[in-house]
Amino acid sequence: MKLILLLLIFLSQAALSLTNEDTHISFGEQIIGDSRLEFNLQKDFIIEADTPSPATIKLIENTLQWVRVKDVLLVPRALIEVSIANKNKNLSLKYQGTVIASQNSNVTSLSSFYVSLFAQDKVYIYEEDLEIGSITIKPNPKHKKKKTVLIDYSCSQYNVDISGLQKDFLTVGCKMNRTGSIGDETPFLEVIWMSASHKLQSEFDGAYVSTFRKSSVLKQAILNSYTSETNELTISAKLPKKLHRFKSAIGAGPYILESTFDSITEKELSPSLALYFNFELNKTNSMRGFNLYVHNLSHGSVFNNGGLYYANDIASALDGRLVFTTLLGIQGMHFRFNENEDKFQDYIAPQGIEIMWKHAFNKTNHVLDFGIFFDSSSSYDYVNTWLRYNRLEINYLSWEQDNHKATTWGLSYLFPFKQLF
Repeated sequence: MKLILLLLIFLSQAALSLTNEDTHISFGEQIIGDSRLEFNLQKDFIIEADTPSPATIKLIENTLQWVRVKDVLLVPRALIEVSIANKNKNLSLKYQGTVIASQNSNVTSLSSFYVSLFAQDKVYIYEEDLEIGSITIKPNPKHKKKKTVLIDYSCSQYNVDISGLQKDFLTVGCKMNRTGSIGDETPFLEVIWMSASHKLQSEFDGAYVSTFRKSSVLKQAILNSYTSETNELTISAKLPKKLHRFKSAIGAGPYILESTFDSITEKELSPSLALYFNFELNKTNSMRGFNLYVHNLSHGSVFNNGGLYYANDIASALDGRLVFTTLLGIQGMHFRFNENEDKFQDYIAPQGIEIMWKHAFNKTNHVLDFGIFFDSSSSYDYVNTWLRYNRLEINYLSWEQDNHKATTWGLSYLFPFKQLF
């Protein structure tokens, strides 16, 4: 009855996931991203001010933050401090449509607030309702930074490359969309980019979107907002012809298999063969399966364990690079102590959790994955845990039921296999 209930639960969740892209538990949106491009705020940016009286204006060091916009684009911001000599106590500032009330004293008007370093928006100074000055924050064209382009990890699978900007800072993010029906889906990639100094040759500024439906190169004329110089921005991307939902891999390697029947135990180095698959329902939900086969060739012991699971990404941290996934499903167990003993088969229901570190150790597309299935019921004990780095996996599995017991651990290498749908 327990197995039937679990099966109904995860099948219903899987069906719901196909129709609802947002079906998952959220622990809160991640706003601040990784600082993968560091700035010296005093040297890499220039502040130009037109103020009615003497003023001290500076970007405050150690306040740089990369804010995630549109889920995939990282945009830098920092605190600016504006101190203007003022005796009338009636100055205010306006930035991106927001009025900032100053702390007015008998000598100065003082304000501190976040400004976007790439927005190309001015800070306006008001005395009552009259605009009397402005402040501009722009990149220093004489900066000495070698790395000036930040390409978000969301672009890492598509070999996105940017060229054409001279001494300007640029941030780039990617959003992949599926077009067509399941089994015949093709890619539609949105490359979202934002420059600290450049914009399109139009009245529109901010973040721009360049789109790709296949591998190609896009060229776009752009204008420097501060010097009026024109440049040509080149963006290239490499896309697969088809987006597959079903992906599989085969694992093979040496395992130690320790088999026990009643009080007799056999232990020996044995070959193993594993099959893994993942059917993506949407970005946070999937159906996963595995089957591990270990065979003691000299003694004849066979251990075969397979499972089918509904996987749901329930939370993330570290700017989305650390993902927590629950695994709800059922497993089948097959065990034979030796060729003279009858085989043992049963269905069990251990549940699991997986923790995935994407772009591990700051290496693009490297993945470190830890997971565990565990159950200690009245009729059996089961634990299955693994540590996987890219295609190399270390696995430990122990199962005990009635007078049967199998413990196996080893190292395997994963080979990509079929892609379908």
